[in-house]
Amino acid sequence: MKKILCSLSYFLMGVLLMTACTDVDDPVITQPEAPQLVSSSPEDGATGISESGVTIVLTYDQNIFCPSAGHEKITLGDATITSVAFKLTQVTINATGLKKGQTYQLVVPEGVVQGPTYIGAPEVSISFTVKADPVITASLCNPNATAQAVKVYKYLVETYKSKTISGTMANVNWNVEGAEAVYKLTGKYPAMNTFDYVHLPFSPNSWIDYSDISPVKNWWDAGGLVSIMWHWNVPAVYYGEASSIKIWPSGVFMPDNWSGSVQLTDNTLFASAKVGDKVKVVTSNVLAGAQGSIKGNDWEKIADGYEYFDISGDYDMEITADILAKLQSGGMIISGHDYTVDEVILQSGNSSARVWPELVNTGGWANTVQLTDGSLFADVSVGNKIKITTSDVESGAQGSLKTGADGWPAIADGYEYFDITGDFELVVTDEIKAALQATGLIIGGQKYSITGVSVEAGGYSDNYAFYKDQTSFDAANATVAGTWENEVFNADLAKVATSLKQLQDAGVAVIWRPFHEAAGGWFWWGKDAESCKKLWIAMFDYFQAQGVNNLIWVWTSEPDDNAWYPGDNYVDIIGRDLYDKDANESTSAYLNEFGRYGHKVIALTEMGTVGLLSEQWAAGARWAWFMPWYGTTDSGDKHATDAWWTDAMSQDFVVTRDQLPSFK
Repeated sequence: MKKILCSLSYFLMGVLLMTACTDVDDPVITQPEAPQLVSSSPEDGATGISESGVTIVLTYDQNIFCPSAGHEKITLGDATITSVAFKLTQVTINATGLKKGQTYQLVVPEGVVQGPTYIGAPEVSISFTVKADPVITASLCNPNATAQAVKVYKYLVETYKSKTISGTMANVNWNVEGAEAVYKLTGKYPAMNTFDYVHLPFSPNSWIDYSDISPVKNWWDAGGLVSIMWHWNVPAVYYGEASSIKIWPSGVFMPDNWSGSVQLTDNTLFASAKVGDKVKVVTSNVLAGAQGSIKGNDWEKIADGYEYFDISGDYDMEITADILAKLQSGGMIISGHDYTVDEVILQSGNSSARVWPELVNTGGWANTVQLTDGSLFADVSVGNKIKITTSDVESGAQGSLKTGADGWPAIADGYEYFDITGDFELVVTDEIKAALQATGLIIGGQKYSITGVSVEAGGYSDNYAFYKDQTSFDAANATVAGTWENEVFNADLAKVATSLKQLQDAGVAVIWRPFHEAAGGWFWWGKDAESCKKLWIAMFDYFQAQGVNNLIWVWTSEPDDNAWYPGDNYVDIIGRDLYDKDANESTSAYLNEFGRYGHKVIALTEMGTVGLLSEQWAAGARWAWFMPWYGTTDSGDKHATDAWWTDAMSQDFVVTRDQLPSFK
């Protein structure tokens, strides 16, 4: 029985096993798929790729490998593929030799990239565009620019990056001495010369006169480019509202009771007078209701209409035949009320002669004006000026200012005797104030006449400065009406505008560089960004209003000074000043400015000791022009040595004056 049951069990198990085998399908082996591109970096169609090189990363949907045998099949236009690498799902391709503004297409042919089962990926094509240089501003910011200015700017734009223009700085301000030195060394003139209005407060003068534009015009006429900068000197100190008090000769006041008079009854005073001449009475302190009166020596009216008459200032009397007879027989008496008679002048045609008070002619050190009453100077303050007016100044004339102390010592060093050509003055210091109030002042000299002595209070100092720490001039006030800074600002602008218009009338275009190195903070115009921008725009608008249209405006940048930029509407060219920089540092400075202002022409507007120009150019510095500073460093070395100039002027990419086109 047991055997029967056991056999039945084995039978059933076999049936079950046979049934299971017939119900299960045979396994199916799937066909591996080719790797598919998931993404790329940069993406297809990307723009703004750097010309310095690109790294392309292709990411697939599975692990891949890229045998080296296929690397040469990968193409990227005319660029150079420097490496191909793969790891897990990514292929990394590095390339160089890209060109600005060009579109490139990366092609990875079918099968170059393979999956883990050696199945090749389909062809991949990725395109991208390399960043192009910004487009240079096509026109000047002044829509009314002269034809010459437009031509110069067009030339600067056209040559930018392919050539660099050679330039020199004038020796201090208004000459071409530096350019002549370069010519003597290299046999070539620099293409550009930079002038400077640094001595504006002293012009016109025998040693500097900006109204004489011949140094600038001659350079332009010789074919050179003209650049002008402005180390803007302003008064170092302001002493307050200006006023003047005459202390010699004293005027005669006419009180309201008619008791005052000036009696000129010496008939010789009018010996040279003739019919048609005029007697002019110079007045001051004229009060409301003042009247004048001119009579003969007998106190009778000298002529109808002159017995008494209303006055508001100076007045005169025309000499008739009857009046001439009275003047030459007995003179005249001047009176009236409520004014002061300062002087009486005989005018004949275009000449005049002082009748009263009598002049003091110094002769040959023989005569003096002795103001030895210290009370005359009781109200004098430090910073005031003692002004001496003169006439009949001869060649070789000298002045002398001494005190009334024993021995008549000079009132201060340098005042014992000094050359004069006209009026002169004494600026009051603490030492001079003490001397004036103790023993007064004695005025002497030779070969001139003393006509008056006045105390002038307030106004500006005779000392000028452009460094911020040497003047109290506040840049923020320069554009605020009613301030002394605004008065100086406007007066100087008017003076410079006159000079620039002279150049404009002569057909000269000016590469104009004001307010340089502002963000450096060492010049008075570098107080802060806001005030400096206002200065720039105020100058721009003023020149526009005055019709100064021959300027190409150059703004000089400093590192990290974006807040100081006046704006594209007011700036044509970006400048950079560099000192003590090697070629790599100079190139880095150029690239930094290009990164910020690539839509403008960029120039090396001022430089001290820098790397050789050939080295800068090779490193990528494409300055529109360069302009070494004149003179020497603190150690006595030239800013641009002979070797530096020889290197610069021998380069094919450097433009010299003889290579410039005509801008006329």
